[in-house]
Amino acid sequence: QAEARVLPEGCLPALAAAALRWGALACCLAAGAKLHAAPSQCHGTVAQGRIEDAVKLPLEGTNFRAYSPLAAGLGRTHVHEQVAAVLVRSFATLQREQPNLQFVYGETGKKHGGPMPPHRTHQNGLSVDLFVPVREPPP
Repeated sequence: QAEARVLPEGCLPALAAAALRWGALACCLAAGAKLHAAPSQCHGTVAQGRIEDAVKLPLEGTNFRAYSPLAAGLGRTHVHEQVAAVLVRSFATLQREQPNLQFVYGETGKKHGGPMPPHRTHQNGLSVDLFVPVREPPP
């Protein structure tokens, strides 16, 4: 049963690479903090799936923000807890290495997954819309 609660092998390195390439979504969680009371569990695919015990991403942090507070308020920013963990680590690293960059994320998924128009994916907690990082002008 524990094996069903983790991402497919090889998924996290690819996700981490994408997070570092496009920016990432870092949550306002201390390093090592438990992300969620129960482990997230994905079912199906990004295009036909659902998720249990998803983690809702925060609206903003030191070097990131949600593109749409409305979408976040409507519950369209939930992900698998391991996706959130990768994003947390990525944003922390990016904050140290690129402190002048501001990262923006869009929609990710609904609390229980399933269809989320207009997206064809975003159904099982593994999809994150990331925007190209914005360079803030020096003060």
